[in-house]
Amino acid sequence: VLVGNVNPAQSPVAASTGFAQNMTVTATAGTSFNLLAGDWVLAYGAGEVRGKARLITNPVLQSATLFFNISGDQELPIYFVVERGGVVVAQSETVLLYGANTQVGTLAKPLLLKFYEGPGSTISVYPNPFSQKVLVNINVPGTGVALHVVKVGIYNELGELIIMLPEAAVKSGLYHTSWNGKIANGSSSARGIYFIKVTIDGSTHIEKVIKY
Repeated sequence: VLVGNVNPAQSPVAASTGFAQNMTVTATAGTSFNLLAGDWVLAYGAGEVRGKARLITNPVLQSATLFFNISGDQELPIYFVVERGGVVVAQSETVLLYGANTQVGTLAKPLLLKFYEGPGSTISVYPNPFSQKVLVNINVPGTGVALHVVKVGIYNELGELIIMLPEAAVKSGLYHTSWNGKIANGSSSARGIYFIKVTIDGSTHIEKVIKY
């Protein structure tokens, strides 16, 4: 076990002072992005930094690992960005649902954080499979202040539309929404395979999810 502060490289986060509860996350970065020793990884929730960490050695795996204490008092999506020299250079495909006084990942099996960098449209969902709610993380491409129309529809295995989520007009960058597993009439959907169809300014992207 680690003694004392599990992340001696972690600095206090101002947004966390107002919360008595926290979620601990033990994570590692995927190979698709080269996370450097001096990079800060920031955990965002409700538009503010709720935790931050740098790589330190995991005593069990003897590999570089991130240890977060993420504060909050309500269920909300948590995503991660990489800050290098004060500039954000990558964002996470991985999105967590905050849970007070919970733990995600362990020293023996850290959570894998997948990062992407540069422009492009990326869609990820979490958790998958899911039971009650699935988070949809969308990277809206482009620059500037122009608004982009984002539409999200849920389709069953037969390709039938079962519900459309509220349309949104958003700026470039990360946009988050969620599906509560219900169909248009308000009843719960059955277990099985579903397809989340995201349309950004007329360009379509599809991600498969499984409800159990």
